[in-house]
Amino acid sequence: MDMIQNIFTQLQQIDYLLLLNILEPIIIAYITTFSIDKAIKSYSLHRDYRPKDISMVVMPPELINRFNSFNADKIAASKYKESILKYAEFMTKNFSPKDLINFYNNINSLEVYSNSLMRKIGIYRCDINIIYINDNIASNNAIFHELFHMSSSVFKENVIYSGFSQSKIDMGNKIGVGLNEGYTDLLTQRYFGKHNGKYRNPYAYEVEIARLVEEIVGKEKMESLYLNANLEGLIDELKKYMSEDEIMKFIYKMDFVTKYSGEKKIGLSRKKMINNSMQDISKFLIICYSKKTVQEPNISNEEFINKFAKFVLKLSFHPRIEGCIYEPITDQIIKSSFDELNGLRKNR
Repeated sequence: MDMIQNIFTQLQQIDYLLLLNILEPIIIAYITTFSIDKAIKSYSLHRDYRPKDISMVVMPPELINRFNSFNADKIAASKYKESILKYAEFMTKNFSPKDLINFYNNINSLEVYSNSLMRKIGIYRCDINIIYINDNIASNNAIFHELFHMSSSVFKENVIYSGFSQSKIDMGNKIGVGLNEGYTDLLTQRYFGKHNGKYRNPYAYEVEIARLVEEIVGKEKMESLYLNANLEGLIDELKKYMSEDEIMKFIYKMDFVTKYSGEKKIGLSRKKMINNSMQDISKFLIICYSKKTVQEPNISNEEFINKFAKFVLKLSFHPRIEGCIYEPITDQIIKSSFDELNGLRKNR
């Protein structure tokens, strides 16, 4: 118990919200007033909340170098030439050739267009190797976000492998979108600065979660897996600490949060489902990181507790998305996680 109290002392500055639990009866009453259209949408929400068939995750195709350099003359003809040249020079100087296969294969045939009619800030179409940028709302580094998508994508047999996501374009099946967008934006901010101007980052929560996954996997390995579009490789890394079923639930919870949290009007039922997903994600990461820490040779109880507490503190933020404030971690999650891990420590 002293160890648990020690952690709570270190985390006492966290201010937790209990509003959702108090409003449970109101949530139920609100649901009963839904129209038929809203009920259908709610059914879709609950359907998406359940993990799907994990067979969606497949090995990325063997990556073969078709090019080993980029065509600076072609890039210079683009409206976005300065940004693309800056990006290309950075990638070739800072990443290993084994991690630049997708970059070289795509950069020489890449086309970039301005599209002020689309709602999104930017889109990369892997199937046709085109980036669209909405200059009216794009930030200083929106182009770099899409260029990271380009550098981590391959299209084969109607499947798009892009970073940590996979999608079948003929069926609309997607997996790993939340984690992929978070890590793409983490790399964008790390190497090309944070967003500014009119741009509101829609992936702020996903960035923080991707950062913690990287802390578990390791920066160099995580970047390599991402650039090689190797979602299965990432899952294999996490399987050192968690079961495949638990990992897939984590990935689907991330996708669920990404899909629904950015909507402008979020009902109480939906908000609670998003909040529950965030809390499940937090517990997964805490257990995963701590199992990794437990495996460190000669780690003392004090070192273990300090690392545990520091990692938990990184999850103790309250994301504000479209006016809704969420609570990714609670005292109960911390205590149950620590109890489980304390048992692991005693059995070492």
